[in-house]
Amino acid sequence: MGLAVDKVTNIRSFESKDREVSENANQEAASYVMAFIRTEEGIILQLDVDSIFSEDGERELVSLINR
Repeated sequence: MGLAVDKVTNIRSFESKDREVSENANQEAASYVMAFIRTEEGIILQLDVDSIFSEDGERELVSLINR
């Protein structure tokens, strides 16, 4: 499985102090979110790509696509 995007709007670097770790990591949807980064423009989600593309994550994505 792979991931394709239509476009990249920008690339930014953040320091670890800017990250707020997800406290709800045990919840199903939140298990794919590693951290939140608050910016002046809004909130950025830092996704756990390894978890999304794991065998379980792949099955879940396919299940959601086939709904």
